[in-house]
Amino acid sequence: MQENNTVFVTIDFSDSKAIIEKALNEEQVTKAREESVKVLDAQDEIKKNTKAVGGNLVFDSGEALVINIPFDKELIEAFSEVYSHYMGNYPNIGVGNTPIESYESLDAVEEGDNGNIVTSSNDIQENLKANRLFYKQSAGSKDLGIARTIKRALLELNIITSDKKIYDIFLTLVERYGLNSMDELQSFFYKPLENLKEDIRDIYRAQKTAGIKFANEKKQTFPGQTNLPKTRKQRSPHKYMNWVTTEEYNDGKVDYRKTDIQYNSGNQTRDSQEMSMGGEPGNAVYIP
Repeated sequence: MQENNTVFVTIDFSDSKAIIEKALNEEQVTKAREESVKVLDAQDEIKKNTKAVGGNLVFDSGEALVINIPFDKELIEAFSEVYSHYMGNYPNIGVGNTPIESYESLDAVEEGDNGNIVTSSNDIQENLKANRLFYKQSAGSKDLGIARTIKRALLELNIITSDKKIYDIFLTLVERYGLNSMDELQSFFYKPLENLKEDIRDIYRAQKTAGIKFANEKKQTFPGQTNLPKTRKQRSPHKYMNWVTTEEYNDGKVDYRKTDIQYNSGNQTRDSQEMSMGGEPGNAVYIP
């Protein structure tokens, strides 16, 4: 499989992680356990599908999945469907020529807005449409195990942290050292663990606080949050995936009032869900 015929895809699981953390903070242990199982099941199926088409698993944590796959629009949409099957709504997915491009595509999406598959350029959009993958098992599939490697390095440094911080460390290293291909990623993260630990120490030294903050980090939102800004709307679970480039998204060309989805806001109770689903497209139903 030639790397120039592949694309990096980042699937955002941060909303699901936020639900789990909120449940734990409220001592809803059963709910937290159920949501955790859903996340694991969704990620396992996506990883299985990735391997089946000869794709490569780059980064794997509760916060995000980063994979490298042959160009295929239908395959990426299938990942979104898998996520929806387990989690109940559609994820945001970033697509790019490099891991950082896929992250930046994902980062372009507004807080609280779900169901977007954002590509870094029109060229990628066209390649995805033009290339359809013939699904067959490939012996060339790799699992780089980067998240596990970073966790091991952190444990040896006596640092216990969240999936979000581990993802931020991954992105910081990828950006700092310009890791743009599978070969570069493998070479860097397969080096001696002592060298990786020193790289992580350097990141912490560069921070004034004990945490890691990646550029353009956004505050997470999650279903049920009551203090949404007035300009933000959250989707009810609907079958909807919006393909858009970062330029189109940032230029505001996506008019959700003209789509076939409905919103609710405020507390996402069953009543507000049912009312929003029964309303006109684009309506927001708020039940305090």
